[in-house]
Amino acid sequence: NIINKSPKYSLGPGDLLRINLYKFENLSSKVTILPDGTVNLPRINSLYLNNLSLDEANSLITERYKQIIKNPIVYIDLIKARPIRINVNGEVQRPGIYSLNTKRMDTVSNSDGGEAITNYNEGWPTVVDAIQKAGGLTTEANLRKIKLRRLNKEDGNIDEIVINFWESLFEGKLIDNYVIFDGDSIYIENSQILNQEEKTFISSTNLAPSTISVKVIGEVKNPGRTSVRSNSPIMEGVLNAGGFTNRSNRKKITLLRLNNNGNI
Repeated sequence: NIINKSPKYSLGPGDLLRINLYKFENLSSKVTILPDGTVNLPRINSLYLNNLSLDEANSLITERYKQIIKNPIVYIDLIKARPIRINVNGEVQRPGIYSLNTKRMDTVSNSDGGEAITNYNEGWPTVVDAIQKAGGLTTEANLRKIKLRRLNKEDGNIDEIVINFWESLFEGKLIDNYVIFDGDSIYIENSQILNQEEKTFISSTNLAPSTISVKVIGEVKNPGRTSVRSNSPIMEGVLNAGGFTNRSNRKKITLLRLNNNGNI
């Protein structure tokens, strides 16, 4: 099934609500939904609001107040939304489960400790925010196949849509940046078809770390750890380490890489 771009917001523990009753200020209140999904309201006590939309919660509260008030008029405002929990996996720097707020600071950085880019964002989080929260993309990420999965609460199935960011970033098409909701899952596939030019382009966007850390040892002037641009040539690492010494053998430079399986 195709994901609904604008599903109704479902209330949950941690949401802060303002509930007003027209002409009954003494019954109006601010309440936070408790961990068990309930709120306590004046005169009607506990109500279970977990997983209800604002309209459904309004109808439930109105029905309960009808027991003590003739024709109650109820207004509900969501003052502060709870942090949403999402799962980000695949070709990102730090796969895992994350919480995002409407105000957040996301850090795009390599898992090897390289320099980081900090993004300050406001507003409802989107797929791009989630990717940045997970440290950004790896250079093996398939920007043509970013999968957003969401539980369909009406039929219990998992809906999925494939988002193509490549067309937006590389070809300038309008971006389809979906907003994300509590419980969503994002998966970025590995790409086997990217050439060096495409990898370099990905590393130049704000969806990927701009630098990586490498160790340069041997006959250079400043051996040790240094930062270089992502997907830069070997000589950039040598130059960042101060360049060759007079005793260096420039015809014999060895690149060592530790693979994910532990092999060198």
